[in-house]
Amino acid sequence: MTYLQTFGVKRKIYIKPLSSVHDKFYRGSILFQCIFDSKRRDVFAAGGRYDRLIQEFSPNVLSNLPQAHAVGFNLGSDRLRSSMIDYLKAKALSKDSETSAESYWAARRCDVLVASFDPTVLRTTGVKLIEELWSNNISAELAVDASSLEELLVKYKDSNHRCIVIAKQDSKERGFKVRNLMRKEEFDIRTAELVLWLRSEVQARHHREGTADPRQSRQLSQQEALAFQERANDVRILVPQHRSKKTNRRNIVESALLSAREVAENARNGPVAAIDTRDDVLDAIRDTRLSDAESWRSVIQNAPLTERKYLSQVHELLTDLAVENRTNDTESYTNAFIYNYRTGSCVYYDLGP
Repeated sequence: MTYLQTFGVKRKIYIKPLSSVHDKFYRGSILFQCIFDSKRRDVFAAGGRYDRLIQEFSPNVLSNLPQAHAVGFNLGSDRLRSSMIDYLKAKALSKDSETSAESYWAARRCDVLVASFDPTVLRTTGVKLIEELWSNNISAELAVDASSLEELLVKYKDSNHRCIVIAKQDSKERGFKVRNLMRKEEFDIRTAELVLWLRSEVQARHHREGTADPRQSRQLSQQEALAFQERANDVRILVPQHRSKKTNRRNIVESALLSAREVAENARNGPVAAIDTRDDVLDAIRDTRLSDAESWRSVIQNAPLTERKYLSQVHELLTDLAVENRTNDTESYTNAFIYNYRTGSCVYYDLGP
């Protein structure tokens, strides 16, 4: 249960110790069933750990070898196929091309391998990192126990990962070591920058290979990709003189452009407040902050007497938008747009504190 919570599993899980079938197959381990949580409760997959069963059928001459481990399951393909058909029919009515059913079911490869040479760190920091990568739509898996990078490279030589992320006991403070397996380069990445850095690496790989990552909700079209390359010169990098480590300019440029694009797309979620005022008043409102009562008091006091009550209502409207967003489970926007329908002007307004 601890691993399920750490991995961020949200689906319902029922523990029923006395409901096992063919318990001798799974003795000492676990049996699981996957069901459609509907009125019929159809089972579409079932399986478990077969360690004990494998051990019983292993020849005695192999007793000196490490014990074999295996997880197997039976998947009801007919039921799954019918569910996929129903899903595709439902998605066919959707107008959102970015989340089309066709791209949703497309296969994709695992890009990141999370490893650690400390088993405890692997099962704590490593698991938390996997959950964070998954929540950011980066395909990743947890490595097996290994004592060195060379051992990892041998075990996963055919897996074709993009990067290996090495977690250590002090990774939270000092960051992670990342090895790019394609270019055979190593980087020290700070914890706060790791997800964005990996995302830019994955995006660059899919772009070069001409493939698309179906779980990424925001993808570059061919025109956007060209514009992405053309805008590379717009990124101005300022490196401090005291920094001793080598700076990878290409990674910084890609990360900067992707981050800027993400901020711009998130801004589109903001609501719009339509008001009737002069453009000079609109510009003054744009320079205020909801947490700075004095800035709003100045705007209202400098306005004509006939407009002061109206501007107070504008302030209340923007405050309500900010409060409504913060009371949701997850904040869906951090800004609003103020549209002046008297003149047609529109400005961006930060709803943050």
